[in-house]
Amino acid sequence: MRRDLLARIARTPPYLILFLTDKCWMKCSHCWYHEDWKTSHLNREPLTIDELEKLSRSVRSLSFLSLTGGEAFLRDDIVEIAKMFDRNTRLRRYDIPTSGYEPEMITSKVRSLLTEMPGTHFRVGVSLDGPREVHERIRGVHGGFDRTLETIGRLRKIKAENGQFDFGIITTISSANQDHVEETAALVEAIYPEGEWQVNIVRGSPRDPDAMDVDPGSYLLAHN
Repeated sequence: MRRDLLARIARTPPYLILFLTDKCWMKCSHCWYHEDWKTSHLNREPLTIDELEKLSRSVRSLSFLSLTGGEAFLRDDIVEIAKMFDRNTRLRRYDIPTSGYEPEMITSKVRSLLTEMPGTHFRVGVSLDGPREVHERIRGVHGGFDRTLETIGRLRKIKAENGQFDFGIITTISSANQDHVEETAALVEAIYPEGEWQVNIVRGSPRDPDAMDVDPGSYLLAHN
């Protein structure tokens, strides 16, 4: 059954994206969720745990939930939030995108989520925007490349241990890395040969307006 038809019959969204926090470790040049955008558009704090509980009880059934931000793993109550949606919505699967900047914290919370929700499929998407110099220039944080690779290595081990868990690598194509697509593809193949490489393209009004000056051919090349 088509998802739009199912949503009309059940009167509930099949897919939900929740921005749990506006905090993030990164200062990505391609990010649209930056300080100027938040100053202009955000007029309240992120939803509290009680508000999220109320929201979860209003949804009858949920095929897919994306918990994002900012950096969703910065929420101390991320495990409780996921559990509440799993309990109240008959959740089938969910994902959490991450920069991968804090390997220990991220993998600790991933293990807790898998322990607390053993029957629900869970996926993490880790951002990697190119080779070391390119990635760190885009992300604006020194040392982020090695930290991200450590997170990827740890998640590979968790995936090998747990059949309900999966993760992929996400690259956003912008003017800052469009000339490094083949290098990035080779890097992803080297560090995660059995996994999925998801490719996005810069959108909205990014922190660096020049990031939008991207050749669509670079995006297409990444999919070849």
